[in-house]
Amino acid sequence: MSTTISSKRGIDKPEYRYLSSALAATVAGNCVSNDQRNASWADPHIWYLQALTSLNKYNPRTDAWDTTPSFTTLGGAIGAGTIAVFCASQGPSGLVGGSPATTSFTLAALPNAGSVNINRLANNGNNIGYRIRVYNNSASQSGKCEERTIVSNTAGTNPVVTVDSPFSFTPAVGDKYELLSGAVYMLTTGTVASGFWKRYDIATDTCSANLSVTNLIGTTSTDSCAAMLDEQYVPYDRKPGDGMLSGGATYNGAINKAIQATAVDSTHITGSGMPSALASNEYVNFQIRIVEDATTPTAAGQRRKITANGSGSSAQFTISSAWTVTPSTSAKFVVENNNDLILVTSASTVTYSYAAGGYAADANWSTASVAGGGTQYANPPAAPGAGCVLAPSYGIEVDAAHISRHSHIAWFKGSASNVVYRLDIAGGANGVWSAALTAPTGMTLTTGTSGVYDPVGNNGRYFYINQNGTVRNFRFNIQHMAWEPWADVRYTPGTAVAGGRLAIWYFWDGATVLPFLFISGQVTAYCFECPIWPN
Repeated sequence: MSTTISSKRGIDKPEYRYLSSALAATVAGNCVSNDQRNASWADPHIWYLQALTSLNKYNPRTDAWDTTPSFTTLGGAIGAGTIAVFCASQGPSGLVGGSPATTSFTLAALPNAGSVNINRLANNGNNIGYRIRVYNNSASQSGKCEERTIVSNTAGTNPVVTVDSPFSFTPAVGDKYELLSGAVYMLTTGTVASGFWKRYDIATDTCSANLSVTNLIGTTSTDSCAAMLDEQYVPYDRKPGDGMLSGGATYNGAINKAIQATAVDSTHITGSGMPSALASNEYVNFQIRIVEDATTPTAAGQRRKITANGSGSSAQFTISSAWTVTPSTSAKFVVENNNDLILVTSASTVTYSYAAGGYAADANWSTASVAGGGTQYANPPAAPGAGCVLAPSYGIEVDAAHISRHSHIAWFKGSASNVVYRLDIAGGANGVWSAALTAPTGMTLTTGTSGVYDPVGNNGRYFYINQNGTVRNFRFNIQHMAWEPWADVRYTPGTAVAGGRLAIWYFWDGATVLPFLFISGQVTAYCFECPIWPN
Protein backbone atom coordinates (compact mmCIF):
# COMPACT_ATOMS: atom_id res chain seq x y z
CA MET A 1 0.00 0.00 0.00
CA SER A 2 1.41 3.36 -1.04
CA THR A 3 2.05 6.15 1.42
CA THR A 4 -0.77 8.68 1.48
CA ILE A 5 0.29 12.32 1.58
CA SER A 6 -2.55 14.48 2.88
CA SER A 7 -0.70 17.71 3.64
CA LYS A 8 -2.64 20.96 3.97
CA ARG A 9 -1.12 24.24 2.86
CA GLY A 10 -0.53 26.54 5.79
CA ILE A 11 -0.86 23.76 8.37
CA ASP A 12 1.92 21.58 7.04
CA LYS A 13 4.68 24.12 6.56
CA PRO A 14 7.84 23.37 4.57
CA GLU A 15 10.40 23.24 7.38
CA TYR A 16 14.07 22.28 7.19
CA ARG A 17 15.85 19.67 9.28
CA TYR A 18 19.52 19.07 9.85
CA LEU A 19 21.22 16.25 7.96
CA SER A 20 24.56 14.55 8.44
CA SER A 21 27.35 17.03 7.78
CA ALA A 22 29.27 16.87 4.52
CA LEU A 23 32.78 15.39 4.60
CA ALA A 24 34.34 18.85 4.42
CA ALA A 25 33.26 22.45 4.75
CA THR A 26 32.01 24.32 1.69
CA VAL A 27 34.42 26.43 -0.33
CA ALA A 28 33.81 28.57 -3.40
CA GLY A 29 32.95 26.41 -6.40
CA ASN A 30 31.62 23.36 -4.55
CA CYS A 31 28.67 21.95 -6.52
CA VAL A 32 25.94 19.39 -5.97
CA SER A 33 23.93 17.62 -8.68
CA ASN A 34 21.29 14.91 -8.83
CA ASP A 35 19.30 12.63 -11.13
CA GLN A 36 16.03 14.29 -12.20
CA ARG A 37 14.34 11.26 -13.72
CA ASN A 38 10.70 10.63 -12.93
CA ALA A 39 11.35 7.03 -11.84
CA SER A 40 11.85 5.15 -8.58
CA TRP A 41 14.87 3.37 -10.08
CA ALA A 42 16.76 6.61 -10.81
CA ASP A 43 20.13 7.20 -9.16
CA PRO A 44 19.34 8.02 -5.50
CA HIS A 45 22.44 10.05 -4.62
CA ILE A 46 23.29 13.70 -4.40
CA TRP A 47 26.72 14.10 -5.99
CA TYR A 48 28.99 16.67 -4.37
CA LEU A 49 32.10 17.96 -6.15
CA GLN A 50 34.15 18.78 -3.06
CA ALA A 51 37.68 19.18 -4.40
CA LEU A 52 39.84 18.43 -7.43
CA THR A 53 40.40 14.97 -5.96
CA SER A 54 37.01 14.41 -4.31
CA LEU A 55 33.60 13.67 -5.77
CA ASN A 56 31.51 12.65 -2.77
CA LYS A 57 28.00 11.25 -2.66
CA TYR A 58 25.19 11.61 -0.15
CA ASN A 59 22.47 8.97 0.21
CA PRO A 60 19.29 10.68 1.49
CA ARG A 61 17.71 7.34 2.43
CA THR A 62 20.46 6.50 4.91
CA ASP A 63 21.54 10.09 5.70
CA ALA A 64 25.16 9.12 5.06
CA TRP A 65 28.12 10.31 2.99
CA ASP A 66 30.71 8.37 1.03
CA THR A 67 33.59 9.02 -1.36
CA THR A 68 34.18 7.73 -4.88
CA PRO A 69 37.43 5.78 -4.50
CA SER A 70 38.49 5.77 -8.16
CA PHE A 71 37.99 9.47 -8.80
CA THR A 72 40.72 10.98 -10.97
CA THR A 73 42.24 14.37 -10.19
CA LEU A 74 40.79 17.23 -12.23
CA GLY A 75 42.81 20.05 -13.73
CA GLY A 76 42.35 23.69 -12.82
CA ALA A 77 40.84 24.72 -9.49
CA ILE A 78 37.57 24.49 -7.61
CA GLY A 79 36.30 28.05 -7.47
CA ALA A 80 33.76 30.50 -8.83
CA GLY A 81 32.69 29.20 -12.23
CA THR A 82 32.98 25.47 -11.43
CA ILE A 83 29.96 23.33 -12.37
CA ALA A 84 28.83 19.73 -11.85
CA VAL A 85 25.89 18.39 -13.87
CA PHE A 86 24.16 14.99 -13.77
CA CYS A 87 23.58 13.34 -17.16
CA ALA A 88 21.08 10.49 -16.76
CA SER A 89 21.40 8.84 -20.17
CA GLN A 90 25.21 8.80 -20.20
CA GLY A 91 26.17 5.32 -19.00
CA PRO A 92 28.28 2.60 -20.60
CA SER A 93 26.99 1.46 -23.98
CA GLY A 94 28.16 -1.04 -26.55
CA LEU A 95 27.28 -4.36 -28.13
CA VAL A 96 25.89 -7.59 -26.76
CA GLY A 97 28.40 -10.43 -26.87
CA GLY A 98 28.84 -14.00 -25.69
CA SER A 99 25.96 -16.48 -25.87
CA PRO A 100 22.93 -14.38 -24.95
CA ALA A 101 19.68 -15.69 -23.47
CA THR A 102 16.38 -13.95 -22.67
CA THR A 103 17.50 -13.15 -19.11
CA SER A 104 21.29 -12.85 -19.38
CA PHE A 105 23.98 -11.75 -21.82
CA THR A 106 27.56 -10.52 -21.96
CA LEU A 107 28.45 -6.87 -22.30
CA ALA A 108 31.23 -6.43 -24.82
CA ALA A 109 34.23 -4.50 -23.44
CA LEU A 110 33.01 -1.65 -21.24
CA PRO A 111 34.02 1.77 -22.61
CA ASN A 112 36.90 3.82 -21.18
CA ALA A 113 38.58 0.57 -20.00
CA GLY A 114 35.85 0.26 -17.40
CA SER A 115 35.53 -2.74 -15.14
CA VAL A 116 33.01 -3.76 -12.50
CA ASN A 117 33.09 -5.86 -9.36
CA ILE A 118 30.72 -8.76 -8.86
CA ASN A 119 27.09 -7.55 -8.62
CA ARG A 120 28.22 -3.90 -8.84
CA LEU A 121 25.50 -3.27 -11.43
CA ALA A 122 22.79 -4.89 -9.28
CA ASN A 123 22.66 -2.11 -6.67
CA ASN A 124 22.58 1.60 -7.51
CA GLY A 125 22.74 2.53 -3.82
CA ASN A 126 19.03 2.02 -3.21
CA ASN A 127 18.97 -1.79 -3.33
CA ILE A 128 17.79 -1.56 -6.95
CA GLY A 129 19.85 -2.61 -9.96
CA TYR A 130 20.74 -0.28 -12.79
CA ARG A 131 18.39 -0.12 -15.74
CA ILE A 132 19.66 -1.57 -19.03
CA ARG A 133 18.17 -0.95 -22.48
CA VAL A 134 18.65 -3.37 -25.37
CA TYR A 135 17.88 -2.69 -29.02
CA ASN A 136 17.28 -6.03 -30.75
CA ASN A 137 18.52 -4.33 -33.91
CA SER A 138 20.87 -6.85 -35.49
CA ALA A 139 19.92 -8.02 -38.96
CA SER A 140 16.88 -10.35 -39.05
CA GLN A 141 15.97 -9.63 -35.40
CA SER A 142 12.74 -8.19 -33.94
CA GLY A 143 13.69 -4.50 -34.11
CA LYS A 144 12.33 -4.02 -30.56
CA CYS A 145 13.72 -1.86 -27.75
CA GLU A 146 13.15 -3.08 -24.20
CA GLU A 147 14.46 -2.23 -20.74
CA ARG A 148 15.05 -4.40 -17.70
CA THR A 149 16.61 -4.08 -14.24
CA ILE A 150 19.92 -5.83 -13.58
CA VAL A 151 19.78 -8.28 -10.65
CA SER A 152 23.32 -9.71 -10.86
CA ASN A 153 26.54 -9.47 -12.83
CA THR A 154 29.90 -11.16 -13.03
CA ALA A 155 33.09 -9.16 -12.55
CA GLY A 156 35.47 -7.74 -15.13
CA THR A 157 35.50 -5.71 -18.33
CA ASN A 158 33.10 -8.12 -20.07
CA PRO A 159 30.53 -8.83 -17.37
CA VAL A 160 27.58 -11.17 -17.82
CA VAL A 161 24.42 -9.42 -16.60
CA THR A 162 21.22 -11.10 -15.47
CA VAL A 163 17.96 -9.15 -15.53
CA ASP A 164 14.79 -9.30 -13.44
CA SER A 165 12.47 -10.68 -16.13
CA PRO A 166 12.90 -12.15 -19.64
CA PHE A 167 13.05 -9.96 -22.70
CA SER A 168 10.32 -10.73 -25.22
CA PHE A 169 13.17 -11.54 -27.64
CA THR A 170 16.50 -13.26 -27.23
CA PRO A 171 19.23 -10.59 -27.48
CA ALA A 172 21.57 -11.32 -30.35
CA VAL A 173 25.33 -10.90 -30.57
CA GLY A 174 25.84 -7.44 -32.03
CA ASP A 175 22.65 -5.90 -30.58
CA LYS A 176 23.10 -2.46 -28.99
CA TYR A 177 22.86 -2.06 -25.21
CA GLU A 178 22.72 1.17 -23.19
CA LEU A 179 23.22 1.15 -19.43
CA LEU A 180 21.04 3.98 -18.07
CA SER A 181 23.17 4.48 -14.97
CA GLY A 182 24.16 8.13 -15.44
CA ALA A 183 27.31 10.21 -15.18
CA VAL A 184 28.46 13.45 -13.57
CA TYR A 185 30.10 16.06 -15.84
CA MET A 186 32.47 18.54 -14.17
CA LEU A 187 34.08 21.78 -15.34
CA THR A 188 36.68 23.46 -13.15
CA THR A 189 37.93 27.02 -12.92
CA GLY A 190 40.85 28.98 -14.31
CA THR A 191 42.47 29.32 -17.73
CA VAL A 192 40.81 26.38 -19.45
CA ALA A 193 43.13 23.58 -20.48
CA SER A 194 43.18 19.82 -20.83
CA GLY A 195 41.79 18.13 -17.72
CA PHE A 196 39.35 20.92 -16.83
CA TRP A 197 36.38 19.03 -18.33
CA LYS A 198 35.74 15.41 -17.32
CA ARG A 199 32.99 12.87 -16.81
CA TYR A 200 32.63 10.47 -13.89
CA ASP A 201 30.90 7.22 -14.92
CA ILE A 202 28.81 6.03 -11.98
CA ALA A 203 28.31 2.36 -12.89
CA THR A 204 32.00 1.62 -13.39
CA ASP A 205 33.36 4.12 -10.84
CA THR A 206 35.75 5.57 -13.40
CA CYS A 207 36.67 9.02 -14.66
CA SER A 208 36.93 9.66 -18.35
CA ALA A 209 40.06 10.80 -20.08
CA ASN A 210 40.28 14.56 -20.54
CA LEU A 211 37.26 15.67 -22.58
CA SER A 212 37.50 18.23 -25.34
CA VAL A 213 37.60 21.90 -24.36
CA THR A 214 37.75 23.03 -28.00
CA ASN A 215 35.55 26.12 -28.55
CA LEU A 216 35.06 26.59 -24.79
CA ILE A 217 35.66 29.91 -23.02
CA GLY A 218 39.30 30.76 -22.35
CA THR A 219 38.86 31.39 -18.61
CA THR A 220 36.16 30.55 -16.09
CA SER A 221 36.47 32.66 -12.96
CA THR A 222 33.27 34.56 -12.18
CA ASP A 223 30.19 32.33 -12.04
CA SER A 224 28.59 29.70 -14.25
CA CYS A 225 25.21 28.09 -14.73
CA ALA A 226 24.17 25.08 -16.77
CA ALA A 227 21.08 23.14 -17.87
CA MET A 228 21.13 19.47 -18.88
CA LEU A 229 18.56 18.58 -21.56
CA ASP A 230 18.82 14.83 -21.09
CA GLU A 231 16.62 12.52 -23.15
CA GLN A 232 15.58 10.69 -19.96
CA TYR A 233 14.06 13.88 -18.52
CA VAL A 234 10.35 14.05 -19.32
CA PRO A 235 7.16 15.84 -18.21
CA TYR A 236 5.97 15.14 -14.68
CA ASP A 237 3.19 12.76 -15.80
CA ARG A 238 5.35 10.56 -18.07
CA LYS A 239 8.02 7.93 -17.66
CA PRO A 240 11.63 8.16 -18.88
CA GLY A 241 11.53 6.89 -22.45
CA ASP A 242 8.05 8.30 -23.19
CA GLY A 243 9.44 11.53 -24.59
CA MET A 244 7.67 14.88 -24.66
CA LEU A 245 4.72 14.05 -26.95
CA SER A 246 1.95 11.55 -26.35
CA GLY A 247 1.31 9.13 -29.19
CA GLY A 248 -1.12 6.31 -29.79
CA ALA A 249 1.52 3.56 -29.91
CA THR A 250 3.52 1.80 -27.19
CA TYR A 251 6.83 -0.08 -26.92
CA ASN A 252 8.93 -1.81 -24.27
CA GLY A 253 6.16 -4.30 -23.53
CA ALA A 254 3.56 -1.48 -23.55
CA ILE A 255 5.33 0.21 -20.61
CA ASN A 256 6.34 3.25 -22.65
CA LYS A 257 4.45 5.49 -25.06
CA ALA A 258 5.55 6.04 -28.64
CA ILE A 259 4.42 7.57 -31.93
CA GLN A 260 3.57 5.32 -34.87
CA ALA A 261 5.30 6.26 -38.12
CA THR A 262 3.12 6.60 -41.21
CA ALA A 263 5.63 7.89 -43.79
CA VAL A 264 9.44 8.01 -43.85
CA ASP A 265 12.15 9.13 -46.23
CA SER A 266 15.86 9.79 -45.79
CA THR A 267 15.40 13.08 -43.89
CA HIS A 268 11.78 12.99 -42.68
CA ILE A 269 9.44 10.95 -40.55
CA THR A 270 5.69 11.45 -40.16
CA GLY A 271 3.70 10.14 -37.21
CA SER A 272 0.14 9.66 -36.05
CA GLY A 273 -1.75 9.94 -32.77
CA MET A 274 -0.01 13.10 -31.58
CA PRO A 275 -1.87 15.99 -29.91
CA SER A 276 -3.97 17.96 -32.37
CA ALA A 277 -2.67 21.15 -30.74
CA LEU A 278 0.96 20.37 -31.69
CA ALA A 279 2.33 23.63 -33.10
CA SER A 280 4.60 24.04 -36.11
CA ASN A 281 8.29 23.89 -35.15
CA GLU A 282 7.44 23.44 -31.47
CA TYR A 283 10.14 20.75 -31.10
CA VAL A 284 12.98 22.11 -33.21
CA ASN A 285 16.31 21.13 -31.59
CA PHE A 286 14.74 18.20 -29.76
CA GLN A 287 15.48 14.71 -31.08
CA ILE A 288 13.75 11.76 -32.73
CA ARG A 289 14.72 8.32 -31.38
CA ILE A 290 13.59 5.19 -33.24
CA VAL A 291 12.44 2.80 -30.52
CA GLU A 292 11.12 -0.07 -32.68
CA ASP A 293 11.09 -1.20 -36.28
CA ALA A 294 9.88 -4.73 -36.98
CA THR A 295 10.35 -4.37 -40.75
CA THR A 296 13.82 -2.79 -40.73
CA PRO A 297 15.32 -3.79 -37.37
CA THR A 298 18.71 -2.21 -38.05
CA ALA A 299 16.96 1.20 -38.04
CA ALA A 300 16.07 0.90 -34.34
CA GLY A 301 18.12 2.98 -31.91
CA GLN A 302 18.94 5.83 -34.30
CA ARG A 303 18.77 9.39 -32.97
CA ARG A 304 18.49 12.57 -34.99
CA LYS A 305 17.93 16.22 -34.09
CA ILE A 306 14.75 17.87 -35.34
CA THR A 307 15.14 20.89 -37.62
CA ALA A 308 11.43 21.41 -38.37
CA ASN A 309 8.07 19.90 -37.55
CA GLY A 310 4.56 20.30 -38.86
CA SER A 311 1.45 20.83 -36.78
CA GLY A 312 -1.39 18.59 -35.62
CA SER A 313 -1.81 14.92 -34.85
CA SER A 314 -0.18 13.71 -38.10
CA ALA A 315 2.83 16.03 -38.24
CA GLN A 316 5.97 15.48 -40.26
CA PHE A 317 9.41 15.94 -38.65
CA THR A 318 12.51 17.00 -40.58
CA ILE A 319 15.83 15.74 -39.21
CA SER A 320 19.31 17.26 -39.18
CA SER A 321 21.04 14.55 -41.22
CA ALA A 322 19.94 11.56 -43.23
CA TRP A 323 19.20 8.26 -41.51
CA THR A 324 22.02 5.76 -41.63
CA VAL A 325 19.28 3.17 -42.17
CA THR A 326 15.95 4.60 -43.29
CA PRO A 327 13.19 3.35 -40.96
CA SER A 328 10.07 1.71 -42.35
CA THR A 329 6.48 2.76 -41.80
CA SER A 330 6.36 0.02 -39.15
CA ALA A 331 8.71 2.11 -37.04
CA LYS A 332 7.80 3.69 -33.73
CA PHE A 333 9.57 6.77 -32.42
CA VAL A 334 9.64 9.29 -29.57
CA VAL A 335 10.36 13.03 -29.43
CA GLU A 336 12.80 13.75 -26.60
CA ASN A 337 15.24 16.28 -25.21
CA ASN A 338 18.33 16.41 -27.42
CA ASN A 339 21.02 15.64 -24.78
CA ASP A 340 22.60 19.09 -24.96
CA LEU A 341 24.30 20.58 -21.93
CA ILE A 342 23.86 24.37 -22.12
CA LEU A 343 26.40 26.53 -20.30
CA VAL A 344 26.52 30.28 -19.68
CA THR A 345 29.63 31.36 -17.82
CA SER A 346 32.09 33.92 -16.56
CA ALA A 347 31.09 37.29 -17.96
CA SER A 348 31.25 36.03 -21.56
CA THR A 349 28.23 36.87 -23.70
CA VAL A 350 28.26 33.43 -25.33
CA THR A 351 26.00 30.39 -25.05
CA TYR A 352 28.06 27.18 -24.97
CA SER A 353 26.57 23.79 -25.82
CA TYR A 354 27.93 20.27 -25.47
CA ALA A 355 26.38 16.96 -26.55
CA ALA A 356 26.69 15.24 -23.17
CA GLY A 357 24.55 12.15 -23.68
CA GLY A 358 22.96 9.78 -26.13
CA TYR A 359 24.52 9.73 -29.57
CA ALA A 360 27.23 12.40 -29.73
CA ALA A 361 29.10 12.29 -26.43
CA ASP A 362 32.60 13.67 -26.01
CA ALA A 363 32.44 15.97 -29.02
CA ASN A 364 33.70 19.56 -29.11
CA TRP A 365 31.74 22.43 -27.63
CA SER A 366 29.51 24.59 -29.83
CA THR A 367 28.90 28.33 -29.79
CA ALA A 368 26.65 30.49 -31.93
CA SER A 369 29.50 30.91 -34.43
CA VAL A 370 31.44 27.64 -34.10
CA ALA A 371 30.04 24.14 -34.63
CA GLY A 372 30.89 21.29 -32.28
CA GLY A 373 28.91 18.47 -30.71
CA GLY A 374 26.01 20.46 -29.27
CA THR A 375 23.51 22.77 -30.91
CA GLN A 376 24.74 26.23 -31.95
CA TYR A 377 22.46 28.29 -29.71
CA ALA A 378 22.25 32.06 -30.06
CA ASN A 379 24.27 34.17 -27.65
CA PRO A 380 22.48 35.65 -24.63
CA PRO A 381 21.48 39.32 -24.84
CA ALA A 382 23.61 40.27 -21.81
CA ALA A 383 26.68 39.07 -19.98
CA PRO A 384 26.06 36.83 -16.98
CA GLY A 385 27.23 37.86 -13.56
CA ALA A 386 27.59 36.44 -10.09
CA GLY A 387 24.41 34.62 -9.09
CA CYS A 388 23.33 33.52 -12.58
CA VAL A 389 21.12 30.38 -12.83
CA LEU A 390 19.33 28.49 -15.66
CA ALA A 391 15.86 26.95 -15.25
CA PRO A 392 14.61 24.45 -17.90
CA SER A 393 10.93 23.52 -18.26
CA TYR A 394 10.81 19.96 -19.61
CA GLY A 395 8.74 18.81 -16.63
CA ILE A 396 5.64 20.92 -17.32
CA GLU A 397 2.52 20.04 -19.26
CA VAL A 398 2.23 22.47 -22.18
CA ASP A 399 -0.78 24.77 -21.74
CA ALA A 400 -3.60 24.81 -24.28
CA ALA A 401 -2.44 28.09 -25.80
CA HIS A 402 1.20 26.88 -25.99
CA ILE A 403 2.42 30.02 -24.25
CA SER A 404 4.70 27.94 -22.03
CA ARG A 405 6.56 25.15 -23.80
CA HIS A 406 9.09 22.41 -23.14
CA SER A 407 11.58 24.37 -25.23
CA HIS A 408 11.77 27.31 -22.81
CA ILE A 409 14.72 27.89 -20.47
CA ALA A 410 14.58 30.81 -18.03
CA TRP A 411 17.89 32.54 -17.32
CA PHE A 412 18.45 34.76 -14.30
CA LYS A 413 21.50 36.83 -15.21
CA GLY A 414 22.63 37.68 -11.67
CA SER A 415 24.84 40.78 -11.34
CA ALA A 416 22.79 42.00 -8.36
CA SER A 417 19.67 42.28 -10.56
CA ASN A 418 16.26 40.64 -10.81
CA VAL A 419 16.37 40.49 -14.61
CA VAL A 420 15.14 37.30 -16.30
CA TYR A 421 15.56 36.29 -19.95
CA ARG A 422 14.13 33.22 -21.66
CA LEU A 423 15.81 31.07 -24.29
CA ASP A 424 13.41 29.21 -26.58
CA ILE A 425 15.60 26.46 -28.06
CA ALA A 426 12.90 25.80 -30.69
CA GLY A 427 12.72 29.43 -31.79
CA GLY A 428 14.74 28.71 -34.93
CA ALA A 429 17.87 26.79 -35.82
CA ASN A 430 19.79 28.62 -33.08
CA GLY A 431 16.91 29.24 -30.71
CA VAL A 432 15.87 32.76 -29.75
CA TRP A 433 16.24 34.84 -26.59
CA SER A 434 13.45 36.99 -25.21
CA ALA A 435 13.83 40.62 -24.24
CA ALA A 436 14.63 41.33 -20.59
CA LEU A 437 11.83 40.57 -18.15
CA THR A 438 12.06 42.36 -14.82
CA ALA A 439 10.79 40.02 -12.14
CA PRO A 440 7.94 41.45 -10.01
CA THR A 441 9.98 41.19 -6.82
CA GLY A 442 12.60 43.15 -4.99
CA MET A 443 14.79 40.05 -4.83
CA THR A 444 18.12 40.45 -6.59
CA LEU A 445 20.66 37.69 -7.25
CA THR A 446 24.40 37.87 -6.77
CA THR A 447 27.30 35.86 -5.28
CA GLY A 448 26.17 32.77 -3.39
CA THR A 449 22.96 32.23 -5.36
CA SER A 450 22.18 28.70 -6.49
CA GLY A 451 19.14 26.98 -7.96
CA VAL A 452 17.64 23.61 -8.83
CA TYR A 453 14.72 22.45 -10.95
CA ASP A 454 12.07 20.02 -9.69
CA PRO A 455 10.54 18.45 -12.83
CA VAL A 456 8.52 15.84 -10.90
CA GLY A 457 6.64 17.55 -8.05
CA ASN A 458 3.83 20.07 -8.41
CA ASN A 459 3.36 19.45 -12.14
CA GLY A 460 7.01 20.23 -12.90
CA ARG A 461 6.44 23.95 -12.50
CA TYR A 462 8.99 25.06 -9.90
CA PHE A 463 12.61 26.12 -9.92
CA TYR A 464 14.01 26.67 -6.40
CA ILE A 465 16.50 29.46 -5.64
CA ASN A 466 18.62 30.21 -2.59
CA GLN A 467 19.23 33.94 -2.67
CA ASN A 468 22.83 35.08 -2.35
CA GLY A 469 23.82 32.36 0.11
CA THR A 470 21.50 33.79 2.79
CA VAL A 471 18.70 32.11 4.74
CA ARG A 472 16.19 33.30 2.13
CA ASN A 473 14.76 31.02 -0.54
CA PHE A 474 12.36 31.56 -3.40
CA ARG A 475 10.77 29.44 -6.06
CA PHE A 476 9.99 30.47 -9.60
CA ASN A 477 6.94 29.08 -11.38
CA ILE A 478 8.42 28.51 -14.83
CA GLN A 479 5.01 27.89 -16.41
CA HIS A 480 3.43 31.08 -15.09
CA MET A 481 6.68 33.14 -14.87
CA ALA A 482 5.81 34.03 -11.26
CA TRP A 483 7.88 34.34 -8.07
CA GLU A 484 6.90 32.87 -4.70
CA PRO A 485 8.78 33.14 -1.40
CA TRP A 486 9.90 29.75 -0.08
CA ALA A 487 10.79 28.56 3.42
CA ASP A 488 13.82 30.16 5.06
CA VAL A 489 16.66 28.02 6.38
CA ARG A 490 16.90 28.74 10.09
CA TYR A 491 20.61 28.92 10.59
CA THR A 492 23.16 31.69 10.44
CA PRO A 493 24.98 31.45 7.08
CA GLY A 494 28.65 32.09 6.59
CA THR A 495 30.28 34.27 3.96
CA ALA A 496 28.54 33.83 0.61
CA VAL A 497 30.58 31.97 -2.01
CA ALA A 498 29.79 30.89 -5.57
CA GLY A 499 28.71 27.33 -6.28
CA GLY A 500 25.68 25.11 -6.83
CA ARG A 501 24.42 24.10 -3.38
CA LEU A 502 20.83 22.97 -4.13
CA ALA A 503 19.61 19.55 -5.20
CA ILE A 504 16.35 17.56 -5.22
CA TRP A 505 15.81 14.00 -4.04
CA TYR A 506 12.59 11.99 -4.23
CA PHE A 507 10.82 9.72 -1.78
CA TRP A 508 9.10 6.97 -3.75
CA ASP A 509 6.50 4.54 -2.42
CA GLY A 510 4.51 2.88 -5.18
CA ALA A 511 2.55 5.60 -6.94
CA THR A 512 3.43 8.18 -4.26
CA VAL A 513 6.33 10.57 -4.75
CA LEU A 514 7.43 13.41 -2.47
CA PRO A 515 10.31 15.73 -3.44
CA PHE A 516 12.80 17.03 -0.87
CA LEU A 517 14.92 20.14 -1.34
CA PHE A 518 18.55 19.63 -0.26
CA ILE A 519 20.82 22.55 0.59
CA SER A 520 24.42 22.65 1.77
CA GLY A 521 25.56 25.55 3.92
CA GLN A 522 27.96 28.40 3.18
CA VAL A 523 31.55 27.86 4.36
CA THR A 524 30.35 25.04 6.61
CA ALA A 525 29.73 21.29 6.41
CA TYR A 526 26.12 21.67 7.57
CA CYS A 527 23.38 20.34 5.25
CA PHE A 528 19.60 20.57 5.38
CA GLU A 529 16.51 19.20 3.66
CA CYS A 530 12.92 20.32 3.35
CA PRO A 531 9.84 18.42 2.05
CA ILE A 532 8.16 20.03 -0.94
CA TRP A 533 4.49 19.48 -0.16
CA PRO A 534 2.00 19.25 -3.05
CA ASN A 535 0.17 22.52 -3.75
